[in-house]
Amino acid sequence: MKKAILFLIMWVIFLFSYDKKIIYSGWDSPTTEFVKENWKEMDKVPIDGFSLRITIDRKGPIYTGNDLGWNLGGKRKFKFEDFKEAIEDMKDVKFKNLKDIFLTIQPNCGYSEGLTWFDDERWDIFLNNIEVITKIAKEIKAVGLIIDFEAYNYNLFHYPFHKEKYLDKSWEEYCQKAFERGQETIKRINKIFPNIKIYFYYSWECILNEMKKYKGDLKNAFYGLLFPYLEGMLSASDRRTIFYNGYEPSYGYKNEASFKEAKKMVIEEGIKITKYPDKFKKQVKMGYGLWIDNRSVWDTKDFENNYFTPEEWENSLGYALKYADEYVWIYSQKAKFFRSPNIPEEYLNAFRNVKRKNWKEKEVKREKQYLIGKWEPTLKTEEYINRNPRYKEENVFKEYYNKFEFIMDLPIDGWKFITDKENKGEKEGYFKEDFDDKNWRDIKIAQWWEDFGINYDGYAWYRGEFEVNKDILDKNLYLVFGAVDESCKVWINGIFVGEHDIGETGWNIPFKIDITGKLREGKNKIVIKVFDSSNYGGIWQKIKIFKERR
Repeated sequence: MKKAILFLIMWVIFLFSYDKKIIYSGWDSPTTEFVKENWKEMDKVPIDGFSLRITIDRKGPIYTGNDLGWNLGGKRKFKFEDFKEAIEDMKDVKFKNLKDIFLTIQPNCGYSEGLTWFDDERWDIFLNNIEVITKIAKEIKAVGLIIDFEAYNYNLFHYPFHKEKYLDKSWEEYCQKAFERGQETIKRINKIFPNIKIYFYYSWECILNEMKKYKGDLKNAFYGLLFPYLEGMLSASDRRTIFYNGYEPSYGYKNEASFKEAKKMVIEEGIKITKYPDKFKKQVKMGYGLWIDNRSVWDTKDFENNYFTPEEWENSLGYALKYADEYVWIYSQKAKFFRSPNIPEEYLNAFRNVKRKNWKEKEVKREKQYLIGKWEPTLKTEEYINRNPRYKEENVFKEYYNKFEFIMDLPIDGWKFITDKENKGEKEGYFKEDFDDKNWRDIKIAQWWEDFGINYDGYAWYRGEFEVNKDILDKNLYLVFGAVDESCKVWINGIFVGEHDIGETGWNIPFKIDITGKLREGKNKIVIKVFDSSNYGGIWQKIKIFKERR
């Protein structure tokens, strides 16, 4: 009897446990036509699956305009029969390793312009197209869909955008409609594929971070309507459907604590905000994203130039799989796994070691990641801003110019800078007004620190000075930051005045700190402690002072 009970327990554990798997989804994601011709060679890559492109015109170019996933929210109603050739491509493919295939959807992109929450006609088209891509996934024996909610030149989940441009209804009405649309979406999917796996690049962590920023009120949050939409999907989903929080912010994680804290935040905090805790607990799982050629730098000969060395990559991959419930997804731009493969054997061995479960944390000694290295980022700050007009000064500070009266810019030049990899700066008094910073290096603000050759992720400090006139001291004053990548604490004249910390998503968000009564006539000392977990870092936009309008 005891043996029978033990066997039953072991069988239940087996049924409800997951093998840890690695999937690829990035610029090298293949088309069905490519898979048909190259699947045997593809199967040698030491991962477990990938995202598959479904082209609208099978013989057409590979770009977003010819990708079904990017066009689901547009005005064209697709037919399942239009993709018979793509399905036929996969008919004789017999993967032994790459068994977990996903199809990717990008509903929040420029091709979806005009897709609004109250437009039944456009939503009928969207739901039809969701049904088509789900049928394709089912037919080719894919395991599920990847849904990328990131805004690509459209603001599907931003309430103020829709209220101003399309339909003036209350926040509550929009939330209810977004909830209903979420229900409609998952019902269409589950009608065809009840036990589907749905992988979100980011979802609940985005909501949690915006809740922290807006103190629980998502009305003005950029992804505010994503929460009721996800709640709708979760509430109406088949109990066999599994949702994966893919956690894109982990792209550059290198230490175990980061992965552990991320899971704690998503799982422990996520269950507190949902109205469906039982379904959340059973159906929402944790995943991670890792960007192998992080910062779009990929040197196949001198690995020291890459964000991850093979040893660091193996560590990050090992930690990610340790804390993931099932999947870790790999992103790349220049690094190619399938088309024109260029992954050095050292990195492939890192995959193999982790997959074979013989991985042990590698000791990594690379001073360059903490000090000044020879690595140069692909884009300087100025070039990045020129390519992304929303980060131009007039757009970044537009809200503050409308609401407040501009007083002055803080100097861009004349700052002192030091990295603080051991996070000892507060203990040693780096913020004190009389702290001796003569051995710190010179730097400017309104630029990433990588612009100055500082290849570093972690804590760092800026010290600067600015002068104010006596006639503004009796005003209600605000220190306004265009953006700090990604969080910071601020001291003025040795006194702590405030902080900005909403996690990784805070890297590009303007914020203000009340400094009323904190300034003095003449010179003032400002000290800023910055934390950057990955990618570019630093005070990369200007700092201004505004006052309340009378």
